[in-house]
Amino acid sequence: MNKIKIVLLIVLTAMSGACFQKPSSSGGNNKPALTAATASPTTEKTIEPKNQTIKTGDYDAALNFYNSKKYENAAAEFAEVIKNEAKNQRAHFYLGKSFQNLNKPAEAVGAFQKAVELKPDDAEANYELGSVYMKKKDFETSLPFIQKAAKIKYTNPIYLIALGDNYRELNRCNYAMPPYGNSTGFDDKNPAAYYGMGLCYIELKNRLAAAQQVSNLEKLDKILAKKLADKIPK
Repeated sequence: MNKIKIVLLIVLTAMSGACFQKPSSSGGNNKPALTAATASPTTEKTIEPKNQTIKTGDYDAALNFYNSKKYENAAAEFAEVIKNEAKNQRAHFYLGKSFQNLNKPAEAVGAFQKAVELKPDDAEANYELGSVYMKKKDFETSLPFIQKAAKIKYTNPIYLIALGDNYRELNRCNYAMPPYGNSTGFDDKNPAAYYGMGLCYIELKNRLAAAQQVSNLEKLDKILAKKLADKIPK
């Protein structure tokens, strides 16, 4: 009887070992457990940054550049304004002014021409366009623009003196005298008017009247007075 118990105990022990045997790591369909090292990384959702573009074509920014005498920046910015607002007359005008200060007369003419085209009665635009031609000594071309500026703003001594100068350069002193004289009525302290009149009186061979302009200049600009006096024939 004891022998039977011993045999049964041996059989039960053997069966118990078979039931609890660890599965083989090789072969079969057993899949290895995922570890931190072998697990596939999860794809993180990234947030795309919004496109941040620098704003260009800002009229106020362009004007600030101009007023700060940063004329290259001003010209570039006004050009951008015009791309978006082709009929912005003031942008064309200040683009011309920027080109003037950059000593680019051809570009200035184009900008001022567009400003005048968009607003024909703009005295400033007409004057600036005319003044560019005057600096180029193209007095025939400049005359109608200076005439228009002086007609629109007939109380502006600068425009009146420019008109007198334009006529004088064309040897039309009889036409130059009225705007010179009118300018002194609005600003009797501007030496350019008296100097221009003096030159015209010399051209008209009126030495006494020319000498009177020298006297007027003595009170305002002695250097200009001497320059005019030296031109009067002895």
